[in-house]
Amino acid sequence: MPGSNNWCLIMAIAILLSRFIFITQLLKDPFENATQSDKDTSIHQCLNALGKNGTWVQDWEFARKFGQHVIPLVESYGPFYRRTWGRFKPTAEIPFPWQTSWRWLDFNSFGDDCQIDYTMGGESICEALQALNITHLYFNGDSMTQSQYTSFINKLGSQYVTIDRNSKGASILCANNTIKVLQTREGQGGQAFPSSPRDNITLTQISKDFFRQKGRKLSIWNMGAHYHQDSHYQEDIVQLFSWMEEYHNKDDLIFFRTTPSGHLNCEPRRPRRFNFSEYRVRPLKNYNEFKPTSIHTWDKFNAYNTYTKQLLRERQNNSSLEDRPQIRLLDVVNMTLLRPDGHSGGGDCLHYVQPGPIDWWNHLLFTHLVKIREMEGPLLAGKV
Repeated sequence: MPGSNNWCLIMAIAILLSRFIFITQLLKDPFENATQSDKDTSIHQCLNALGKNGTWVQDWEFARKFGQHVIPLVESYGPFYRRTWGRFKPTAEIPFPWQTSWRWLDFNSFGDDCQIDYTMGGESICEALQALNITHLYFNGDSMTQSQYTSFINKLGSQYVTIDRNSKGASILCANNTIKVLQTREGQGGQAFPSSPRDNITLTQISKDFFRQKGRKLSIWNMGAHYHQDSHYQEDIVQLFSWMEEYHNKDDLIFFRTTPSGHLNCEPRRPRRFNFSEYRVRPLKNYNEFKPTSIHTWDKFNAYNTYTKQLLRERQNNSSLEDRPQIRLLDVVNMTLLRPDGHSGGGDCLHYVQPGPIDWWNHLLFTHLVKIREMEGPLLAGKV
């Protein structure tokens, strides 16, 4: 019957329309109707999860595209590297240094977009820093922080970075402005060895002068590896936080990096006699495989990191500190504990060679910057 045919046509159209609406909802941006507060909360949750629970997967394509430093280097790796790890010869099986072939994969419930962004390079870091109106970049800490700084500028390359040997600083040459960089390891506290006299922690004059310059600052701070007593660390981290508050403006971006332990009996034991083209030390599969050690009081690092996190939580919950600069956590411990590979070796099982695992500290930093930019929204050019 004609009426029946029309009814069937109407029902068919209705079904198709309902399916179209359903598929449209699936493809829809989940934050399209969310408030900025909802988006910020989601971003904060993602950042807090990054690097905490995951695994290292071998990825030679990652090694080729993003795992190497730009040649020529801005900062040399030094004579020890040339005599040891620098002797690596690529093969068809191992085309790049072994320690550069591992990509971090996070396990979290915040979606595929919640992963560490490992695409950092000169162009992308300039874009991020300029979008955030950063004019000064500062690294403060011991030799591990110096390694992070070296990794950072070598990931950018000499096209983007120049070194001023007289001022102990550097400049990042971006398209629209030049970003001043200072790295200092002077004024460290703690003790060189457990039996050594305690050193007083100080903020040097060159650092104070750097912070007095006009502009928005990005700073990365660390302490811990030179401490052998809990009380010394607890006293000095409070002092360090007070300097951050005193010398930073409220809208500056401040990060404190956590301190990962070293690995006992790391390879190579005799790096000067080792064939690095045959190096095959793999990352640990999970945290149960990591064996804490009291050598060099590395087992105390966990307590130092825990105490720092406690202080940051107390600051976050203290409404009287709302007008002070926010101190963010750059937590690199968990993913670094799974990397017994890439240590300098020859008895040094705390420091890493480059390129290698420490590059991921800067990938994590870069991811924070990208996400903070999303939260802050459009900024007027030149506004600080």
